[in-house]
Amino acid sequence: MVTGAREMMVGIKLDEQFGPMVACALGGVWVEALADISLRLAPLTGDEAMDMVMALKGARVLSSFRGRPEADVKALCDVLVRIGRMARDLEGKLAELDINPLLVREKGSGVYAVDALVKPAS
Repeated sequence: MVTGAREMMVGIKLDEQFGPMVACALGGVWVEALADISLRLAPLTGDEAMDMVMALKGARVLSSFRGRPEADVKALCDVLVRIGRMARDLEGKLAELDINPLLVREKGSGVYAVDALVKPAS
């Protein structure tokens, strides 16, 4: 029902050596098709979240592109920061979290999580 949004994937992956990592990628089928994923150690600052998003090869689709308005990158970064905090808070209890797609709406309009997968630690 939400139109005009960009699909992103955000999540948490547990790295056995480094601990919880925050993941960000273009969402939907693009995660697997492009293998363009940015990972950072949790927790994140706002600047680290922005660097993470801008490190994606597909980051350009979040800007004003082909007649579409700029996406709410600030809201996306806020989600990444919060996911990073959650990753640290639930360390040892959470093995994986994937929110895909996370719909990033027009600048100033926020984001919507459409689907999520949560795997508790065993």
